[in-house]
Amino acid sequence: MNYYGIIPARYASVRFPGKPLAMIGEKTMIQHVYERAIKAPFKQVVIATEDERIFNAAQNFGAQAVMTQPKHLSGTDRCHEAAEILKLNDNDIVVNIQGDEPFIRPDEIRALTFLFTDAEVQIATLIKKLTSPEDIANPNIVKVVTDISGKALYFSRFPIPYLRHPKAENPISFYKHIGIYAYRMKTLAVGGFETFGFGNRRRIGTIALA
Repeated sequence: MNYYGIIPARYASVRFPGKPLAMIGEKTMIQHVYERAIKAPFKQVVIATEDERIFNAAQNFGAQAVMTQPKHLSGTDRCHEAAEILKLNDNDIVVNIQGDEPFIRPDEIRALTFLFTDAEVQIATLIKKLTSPEDIANPNIVKVVTDISGKALYFSRFPIPYLRHPKAENPISFYKHIGIYAYRMKTLAVGGFETFGFGNRRRIGTIALA
């Protein structure tokens, strides 16, 4: 079992075209992501893109990149095509690292990969405890409900259980979903989160960040 980091990077974003090539200081956003990703325990880190400008930029700063189809509906689909190009084995682990997360921490990625020491885990993701009542009530922040062992049960933009008075003190802990996923290759090949997200909830492991 080997760990691979794949960074889907699409140029044709509706809200922000060319976002992976946006400059942050003296480097592009995608270079910042890549340089953080290679500090995690990966056998290989690859940028998967549909655009030659991103492909060429990646090669210019020393990254490996692969060209993928332009009409993928999600970053997960792009990761799957890249993983097939790399000819990964069924039990290899693919970590989907968002191309617009320039401040992702290598220790967060390391914590995510640790979950696959449990052979039952097919998909893994990260969560973080929410402390602000405003964040708990904010529908732009996806919340996660887990069982006692840390396996994801529900994802919701609204608090579960519902809070009639979100600013009042309550003993319930709420957790924010951090949008980074990891998959066993055999799971990614049959549809990833879309297949296993609800029909096989026991397979989705989570780990809470401090």
